[in-house]
Amino acid sequence: PASFGVSNTKLSAKGHLPTQDPLSVLLAGGTEPVNENLIDEDAAEPIPDSNTHMELIGTFQRGERFLKDGLPVLVLRGSYFEMGQQYGYLAAKEVTGLLGVFDALAQQESSGMLGSSVQHRIRRWLGQMFEKHFPASANQMIEGIVSGAGLRGVVLERHDIAFLNSLIDIAGVGSTDLSMSADGFGSLGALIDLLRREIGAGWIEQNCNTFAAWGTRTSEGKTFQTRNTDITVGLGLERFPMLYMAFPEQEAMPLVPYVSAGFAGQIGVSTGMNAYGVALGQVWAFSRAKAIGAPWSLLMIDVMSRAKTATSAAELLTTVSSSPHTYGNNFVFADATGDGIALELNPLASDTFRAADPRELEQGRMSDGRIWAVPLQDAIVRADFSMSKTIRSHQTSARGPDGYPPHAGSYRDRYAGQIRRILGYESMNRDIGPREAMVISRATADRRAGNIQLAVYANSDRKLWVSYATNNDGQLRQAFQNAFVLIPFDQMLESMDAKNLED
Repeated sequence: PASFGVSNTKLSAKGHLPTQDPLSVLLAGGTEPVNENLIDEDAAEPIPDSNTHMELIGTFQRGERFLKDGLPVLVLRGSYFEMGQQYGYLAAKEVTGLLGVFDALAQQESSGMLGSSVQHRIRRWLGQMFEKHFPASANQMIEGIVSGAGLRGVVLERHDIAFLNSLIDIAGVGSTDLSMSADGFGSLGALIDLLRREIGAGWIEQNCNTFAAWGTRTSEGKTFQTRNTDITVGLGLERFPMLYMAFPEQEAMPLVPYVSAGFAGQIGVSTGMNAYGVALGQVWAFSRAKAIGAPWSLLMIDVMSRAKTATSAAELLTTVSSSPHTYGNNFVFADATGDGIALELNPLASDTFRAADPRELEQGRMSDGRIWAVPLQDAIVRADFSMSKTIRSHQTSARGPDGYPPHAGSYRDRYAGQIRRILGYESMNRDIGPREAMVISRATADRRAGNIQLAVYANSDRKLWVSYATNNDGQLRQAFQNAFVLIPFDQMLESMDAKNLED
C-alpha cells in the first residue's frame, strides 16, 4: 500500500507508477490527472445557490409545505403516523399524480392482455409482498399518508403506497440484468420481471455513483459528499419531486431529525442527511443474489433517525431488520466529523471499507495480480462494482466476477471519472468544496441511460443542494443540465432548536 501513497499522504499521480497500477488506466497514459476537461467543467460551473428563503404555501396540524425554487419541501413533526398524516394531507395531489404515471405507463408498456383493474391488483400484490418486511416506522407513515389524504378528500390505497416504496426493489429483484440468483430465487425473480413490465415499471435501471471527501482534500477540512441517481427520465417520474424534513418524536428514545430528497409518496430515504451530518450515497451493484425483504430506502428511515456517525449508520443498516436485503448495493456514508465508510452488501453478505483502506488493494484485484481498486486518503469513491471478493463473486456488473472492471464503462465513466477529477483538483492545489463537488457530480452523471437527480451534501454544515430532471411542456432536461437548488436543512434545524428552547 505504501507504494501507492495511501499510508500517510494523498494518493498522487506523480512519479513512477508500476505497470499494474490502476492509475495507468485512469490517466490513460498521462502523468497528471488534471486535464482540459476538468478545467472546462470547472469554469462552466456556476456559484452554488446561497438563497435560503423558502415560501410557505400550506399547513396541516404541525406540518408545513414550502416551495424552494420550484421544489416542494414538506416539514413534518410528530410521531411517524402524525408525520405521515401531514405528508398525505399536504401532498395528496402529487401522490395521486405519480400513481397516474404508472397507470399510463402500464397501458404503453404492457402486453395489452391485462385490463387496468388487473394491473392495479398486480401493483398492489407486489407492494404487499414487500410490505410484509417494512419497518414499523414506514408502516406507520404509510397509515398516516392514507389517513391524511382521506382528510383532504383523496382516496389512496395502502398497497399502492407500498408499491411506490418498493419500486426500486421490484426492479432490482426482477431485472433481467441480474440473471439467475445465487440462492435459487430465479423463478420468482422471472415472475416479478414479467409482472413489473405489465404494470409500467420495466424501464427502471440504475447507473449511479457517489463519493465523499474530507480532511486534507477539502475546504476547511469539512466533509462534502455526492449522490448521483441515474435512472431513465422522460416517462413521468421527474414531474413529481418531493422533499421532506422530518422531526420525528418518540417517547421510548430521542430521534434524530433528517431530510429526504425523493419523489411523491416515497417516504424512504434514498437521498438524504440527518442532523449529525450523516449522509448517504448509494449505487445499484448488480448481483445474482436477490431476495424479497426490506427495501433499503425504508430501513434508512430508522438509520437516519438514529445514527450519529457514519460508522453507526453502516452498522444500523445491517442490523435494524431481520429481513434480508433485496439486492446488491454499494453505500457510502460520511458525517460532519470526517468519519467515512463504504458498505457493500447483498442478501447473502456485507463488508465495509475505509478511506485509504489497504484491504481494497488486497480484495480489489484479479487472480493474475491486476488491480482495479484506487484507494484515496481522506476520500471514498464507489460505482457499481464491489471491492469485497465475497460480494464481487455474486456480481454481474462491470463484467461480472471474472471480468476486469477497468474494461467496463461504469468503471471508466463513474469510478475513474470521479477519481480523475478528485486528483485533478489535488494537482490544481484546489480544496474540494460545494462547487468542486458539483463539478464532479455533474461531469460523472450518466449521459446514456438517464440522470434523474444529483445531490451534493455539505455534511459539516448540514446543507444540501439538489438538482432534478425536469419535463416542462415536452422540454426534457436531465438533472445534470439543471441548476442545483439549496435546501437549507441547517436553517430549519436552528429554528427548531430555538423553538425547543422557548418551549
